[in-house]
Amino acid sequence: MSVETLSIHQNAYQQLITKRNSELGVKWYSMDPKPRPCFTMDLLADFKKFGQTIFQSADADYEQQQGKKIQFAVLTSRIPGVFSYGGDLSYFIQMIRKNSRVDLSKYAKACVDAMYACWVGYH
Repeated sequence: MSVETLSIHQNAYQQLITKRNSELGVKWYSMDPKPRPCFTMDLLADFKKFGQTIFQSADADYEQQQGKKIQFAVLTSRIPGVFSYGGDLSYFIQMIRKNSRVDLSKYAKACVDAMYACWVGYH
């Protein structure tokens, strides 16, 4: 069984690392949050980008050549023992101090959008 790192997206994400197991039709995406394990705006943006590209262009071409389509997307964490991240409290504090309800609302919507895309199979 082989797992290949996806070179086509390797630099596309700031806080996700993606891999594919062609034999099983699995695409792995591992959260690699910085500076600490929480859902930052960068990580949420990476989730959105991942959802938009999982079944597009280079992936579709690769799968067609290999004869195996992606059937499953598996989310993992790069931090041993930590999977369930919390909100970005530093970001919350900054936005509260700035009295920026708009930015807090954008954060909340980005969280919902990321999870909703996953729940509906990125379609």
